[in-house]
Amino acid sequence: MTLINNAKWVGISQFSRVGFQLVGMLLLARLLGPADYGVMAMAMVVVNLANLLRDLGTSAAVVQRTLLDEDEKATIFWLNFGVGILMLALVLTFAAFSGYVFKSEKLPEVLCLLAVSFPISASSAVHQALLERQSRFKLLARIEILSSVFGLCTAIVLAHLKFGVFCLPFQLLAASILSSAQLWIASRWRPAARFCVESFRNMSGYSGNLAVFNFINYLARNSDSMVIGRALGDLQLGIYSQAYRIMLFPLQNMTFVATRALFPVMSRHQDDPSTLRALYMKTVMMVVAVTGPLMGGIWVLRAEFVQVVFGDRWSPVIPVLAWLAPVGFLQSIVSTTGVVFMATGQTNKLMKLGLIATFLQVGAFVIGSRWDVTHVAAMYCFANVINFFVAMNATMKELKSSLMFLMRQLVWPVLACAIMLACIKLLREQLVYFGEGDLCIALLVSLAGAAVYGISGFRWIKRTIFTFRT
Repeated sequence: MTLINNAKWVGISQFSRVGFQLVGMLLLARLLGPADYGVMAMAMVVVNLANLLRDLGTSAAVVQRTLLDEDEKATIFWLNFGVGILMLALVLTFAAFSGYVFKSEKLPEVLCLLAVSFPISASSAVHQALLERQSRFKLLARIEILSSVFGLCTAIVLAHLKFGVFCLPFQLLAASILSSAQLWIASRWRPAARFCVESFRNMSGYSGNLAVFNFINYLARNSDSMVIGRALGDLQLGIYSQAYRIMLFPLQNMTFVATRALFPVMSRHQDDPSTLRALYMKTVMMVVAVTGPLMGGIWVLRAEFVQVVFGDRWSPVIPVLAWLAPVGFLQSIVSTTGVVFMATGQTNKLMKLGLIATFLQVGAFVIGSRWDVTHVAAMYCFANVINFFVAMNATMKELKSSLMFLMRQLVWPVLACAIMLACIKLLREQLVYFGEGDLCIALLVSLAGAAVYGISGFRWIKRTIFTFRT
């Protein structure tokens, strides 16, 4: 019951924010150009790294630990806040150099604006972790939704005032300020003025391995921006990053909802493998039930989707999206594996899996960048297929099961998606032949796809999600 309640409120929060992101994409994509999004993508490389170093895996430790005393909470708070201040200073110092490296005049100013959010977010990291530990996701949903709305409104107003690319960092900064303020108000905990070295040592093993994994995962997820930005320029990077954002929707939303709601529950059952396996398999099946048809639909309707949402000037996104749509499906499953190793305290194994994924994906980006962003996406897809089998095999072993068991469970959802894809691809071709508009095609094919998937997958969804047993 706790898992369902957690998932409900995390889902409300996340999918509300998805709606706001779609509104933002519709409005801002017509006010800003590909080069503006390219500059922001370069800046986010630095921002994402700073966010990882700011946390150092300590927030997950707050949720996972069975017992947590005041010394440990205060130590984590001051560690996070100190690193946030350090990250601010480092970015301000090296902002100009980053503009030289990425050959962008606007990048240093964008980075300086974004860096202000580091200590602000760091100051509320423990407050958020404590609320998650208590499964107070209803309260967190309210905070996150209000912050997202405030940030989006800020960006839209500034875009109309001709701030250009600078409306994007102001969006993140505004959301960060309001979110941190609400977390401080909502949480009654206040940090004591002390730092306990012994408490830091007790958590360093778990948090250290997780921090290394997060850093490795950062390299895997952001090396595309670094490689493409350097080798192909901000225009090509802007095209790729827009396609990548579309691919990330199920990854950042459905998977995020499932794993965030699951982590506190799995942590409480970390010594019971059968319960962990049952919880995890139900979560994976729920993720597959949504991301499979969603990514399949985007693959079929990629041309119409880009034309309707972004307009004609974004047409180079279409071939890139053809490769990234299947990546979105694979990564939506693989990204659930981390919660298993975090809940069981095996962050050292998670770190090793991160090293393998990084090697595969960075290699793909380097090879693909010798041509163009479409080849980058193709190589990235190939790397993710290999990584899927490696990561899922290790995860199922951790749950005292096997990869073959997982693959048998995936047969029916994949078959249901294949039937849906065959039907909607045929329907789309007929609608294109008769000269229907992009919006009409997108709506009719989407409705038909939902109906076909509902019929073909009804018995599987009922059996696996609602009555699944290990």
